[in-house]
Amino acid sequence: MFKGFWNAALGVAGLAAVGLFVFYMLYKQILGLGILIGLNQNQSFIVVLLLAVLIFFVAIYAIRIWYLNNRSEAGQKSPLPDIQRRDTVTGIEIEIPQNCTFRKASTALAKTDKATIKFSGFTETELNTLLIAQTLSTNTIKIALERFEDITGTPLRPYKVTKGQSTYQLTVV
Repeated sequence: MFKGFWNAALGVAGLAAVGLFVFYMLYKQILGLGILIGLNQNQSFIVVLLLAVLIFFVAIYAIRIWYLNNRSEAGQKSPLPDIQRRDTVTGIEIEIPQNCTFRKASTALAKTDKATIKFSGFTETELNTLLIAQTLSTNTIKIALERFEDITGTPLRPYKVTKGQSTYQLTVV
């Protein structure tokens, strides 16, 4: 029963959902402890009010963290292009679709390798430069990312590509 709830909650709010749930459970537990029994009406009201305010601000903070994490993928509000990658005997072939930007093509290509991508030193104009639609044949994804520089409609500044465990870093040189 709760598996569907958690899948939905984590899908929508991520770690913020877990934080909200923990503080909700703490709120329920504190009210159930019986510590309010020894307090008069005004003191009980102040304790409950302070708990509600604390939990409210923690919830707002959790939502803010979730928002900032999702916003960190700036410039990718529209879906990634459908980069077709085919493994061949000599390497890979990549199909670059029409109206595909450097940023989106790089991100989508890294995703086919179950990796993320980080850009360093690029301007927004460079990241939004359109690539020329074509089929690109290379030995590796790293080489394909390096060759994107040659298939832009507008020249990019030279950059280098480094591959980490699960991240490609593109840095302007």
